[in-house]
Amino acid sequence: MASFKAEPSGQTVTLGQKLKQGGEGAIHTVEGMPGVVAKLYSKPLQTQKILKLQAMVGGASDKLMKFAAWPQELLLDSSSEVKGFLMPRVDTSREDVHVLYSPKSRVASFPDVDFRFLSRVATNVTRAFAAIHESGHVIGDINHGHMLVGKDATVVLIDVDSFQVEIDGTTFTCDVGAPLFTPPELQGKSSYVGLHRTPEHDAFGLAVILFQLLFMGRHPFGVKWDGPDDMPIPKAIKEGHFAYGSRSKSVHAQQPPGTLDLQTFGPYIATLFENSFEPDFAFADERPRAQQWIPHLEALENSLIRCGASSNHYYPKTAAPDCPWCSLE
Repeated sequence: MASFKAEPSGQTVTLGQKLKQGGEGAIHTVEGMPGVVAKLYSKPLQTQKILKLQAMVGGASDKLMKFAAWPQELLLDSSSEVKGFLMPRVDTSREDVHVLYSPKSRVASFPDVDFRFLSRVATNVTRAFAAIHESGHVIGDINHGHMLVGKDATVVLIDVDSFQVEIDGTTFTCDVGAPLFTPPELQGKSSYVGLHRTPEHDAFGLAVILFQLLFMGRHPFGVKWDGPDDMPIPKAIKEGHFAYGSRSKSVHAQQPPGTLDLQTFGPYIATLFENSFEPDFAFADERPRAQQWIPHLEALENSLIRCGASSNHYYPKTAAPDCPWCSLE
């Protein structure tokens, strides 16, 4: 198998089995290093990408390593060209966060969990975002396929080489994005290349992920539309059609049938969602940041009680007088 020089340690590493093939490259095991994997790029890297990876390796910290598969060392070939990097190996038993969205999809991988587990995962997703932001970086390309959940409800972010990274006053941008998690002020852009993003942009995508976790996979802008033409989700985001909120100004957008009320998880969480999806784009800078969510999500988990009719149902007694899951069923 191929061997490379690891930088900055200078050791020679030999790649083993290919674990995964992606659009940019492949993930391999590393011989003699069971806790580490290598990402090997399929195409030569541009100078800016190399500089970004060098900055990420130099800026690695225990906080980032706790929540993300962060680059640890670069991999150089015999010509000293950067071909990839080493990063912590993520437990293969972890699953994409979207597996948890509905009972049907999570039963195979998480058969014994209930809503207490989901609320804990929501808190840990938020802690991961907070760690990235506290380190001066922005995720940018938010996607539920980039968040892996363990059996202990911990969360690890992957594909982190796409993040927007700020090192020593230099910004290396995130040049990609997923429309379903992109805030209204960035919707419709033909390209993200060179776009400087902020934690407030991430705050919108975080709120979407949290909404989908708590509201059984529903997208907050997946509305029932009775107006002219169609209303795909990216267009609904851009035009501010959040139908769950008390401040909704949408005439033709309604909350879909068979969905939970926004107040189900208490007034504080409802307000955080409303402030995240506020249709007045002038307030984008006031979206709740990751750190603001954490105490309220922790309080949600601590408030959950068991339903008297179904031992598998847990819900916040102070927010809902009756079990919302029984009502849905």
